[in-house]
Amino acid sequence: MAATAEYVTNMINTFKKVFKDVAEFRWIDGDVSTANLATTKWDKELPILTDGMDFNQAEPSSTSVKVLGVDKDWASMHEAGTVTMKIQLPTIADGILGWLYKVGAATVTTGDELLNGESGSFTGKGYSLIKKTISGTAMIISGDYQHALIIRHLEGSTSFSFSDPKAKPFAITLNYNLSGDVTTDNATDDFDIAFLDWKKSA
Repeated sequence: MAATAEYVTNMINTFKKVFKDVAEFRWIDGDVSTANLATTKWDKELPILTDGMDFNQAEPSSTSVKVLGVDKDWASMHEAGTVTMKIQLPTIADGILGWLYKVGAATVTTGDELLNGESGSFTGKGYSLIKKTISGTAMIISGDYQHALIIRHLEGSTSFSFSDPKAKPFAITLNYNLSGDVTTDNATDDFDIAFLDWKKSA
């Protein structure tokens, strides 16, 4: 027999609110305060591989303290698991490479040659693979466009992979940790993640 409101304050349908799939992944460098979120212009909509996103929190750790003569724990300490995000961007667009790496050569050009029946050369930019910290705020819009997940205090660096060229293109991986730094907001307005619902304008 199903529970009734007589015995349960919040019925199960109250919690039927699911965030799944991703329609858009937006990014802006730096922290976006609660007060400034309504006027924020997001820098980029990032292209992410369908299997190239992982956002999770590790299991918490617990440490027990024992003393002689007492069977139960004398004390225990608990620490929340680290929050990490990993996203893979299958692109070599300058708007991404120039953002994540330092431009070492503004122009790099090969000599003219005949290739695939056409004469020409390759030209582009050169990048220095220096260690560069990327910090900012992400906004993930659900597949049904009804919810948004805001993630602040992200900080990390990059790597890249091109190990299976026929199956996957060259991709840059961004590895983030939730730093927990409070920048603009005071403690009462600060947050790490927020789930928002879509609301039509009046």
